[in-house]
Amino acid sequence: MVTSHNESGPILDGLVSQVPDIDQEETAEWLESLEGVIQERGGPRARYLLTKMLQYAREQQVRVQAPLTSDYVNTIAA
Repeated sequence: MVTSHNESGPILDGLVSQVPDIDQEETAEWLESLEGVIQERGGPRARYLLTKMLQYAREQQVRVQAPLTSDYVNTIAA
């Protein structure tokens, strides 16, 4: 079962968290499906599917917020 968590601010792991959930039941179904993939096939398969979904969303002109992280954050000495 997927457990929910409280989001504490406008940005959570690089994504906007203040977008209202207009269909919590549908959201729960998607999360349960993802949890099933993780349990049955592992993280790499889940990551692949999420990447393909993001690619498809962009192709369909769905605006997807890019994460606000970089491999280069905190790599420059002060």
